[in-house]
Amino acid sequence: MESELIGELKDWESQIQACVRQFDQDSWSVAVQMKPKLRTYNLFKAEVRREEYLSWEITDEQRVLYARLRSGSHQLRIERGRWDNEVEAERLCKVCGTGKIENEKHFLLECYVFERFRRNMYRRILQETTYDLVSMNANKDSNWLFQVLLGGTLPSREARKCVGRAVAAFVAVAMRKRSRLLQTEKS
Repeated sequence: MESELIGELKDWESQIQACVRQFDQDSWSVAVQMKPKLRTYNLFKAEVRREEYLSWEITDEQRVLYARLRSGSHQLRIERGRWDNEVEAERLCKVCGTGKIENEKHFLLECYVFERFRRNMYRRILQETTYDLVSMNANKDSNWLFQVLLGGTLPSREARKCVGRAVAAFVAVAMRKRSRLLQTEKS
């Protein structure tokens, strides 16, 4: 026997909202994967949701620079070279002159010019979380550390917040130094 009963309106609304959310998620995922500029973002952003760093107690400058580093809309050569149609292999770091491509990972983990700031960042993380990320990374690849620093693969929300705030402070001070050094080079 057929019935005209279709259930409660709130159940239908819930079902429709879930379908729309899933459609948005799927569309967003496909779009993000297709953009080479978002190579860093793809490492840690898997779903459409409000980012934790938007509620951290950090300065506006730190928040903007942290977001730009995560999203690929920063001033590093990997991005600036894209604007000028440079081949990726030519987007070398002009700060350290080591011949390495100046991408997000080089800036955050490798460029020796920012080593003092990086040590301060790791020290702050250790003090606030008891995580010795340098030692913890010893047997892992650099992608693990990169993801922890920029996106938080750590299980504790509080630890992700402490790490993120330390990274945001590093990014701000390192970007300021980078700008000064590159200005001096132009003079």
